[in-house]
Amino acid sequence: NEFEKAMQYFLKAYRINSDSSEILNNIGLCLYNLGYNIKAIEYFSLAIRKNYNFPRALNNLGNALRKEN
Repeated sequence: NEFEKAMQYFLKAYRINSDSSEILNNIGLCLYNLGYNIKAIEYFSLAIRKNYNFPRALNNLGNALRKEN
């Protein structure tokens, strides 16, 4: 699966740069698209904690939360 492959690259990138909200958001997107919604919410939340003014992560978090309810 392409999302699984992409997530492996993003996890490697995160090990190199753990301050990147972009990487956290991208890991969350991969998880979301793989059906791991709760885990995706965790990563979107981490991305927002790193950068509270990150519209894509906020939008992705909202979509994932809406899907849970």
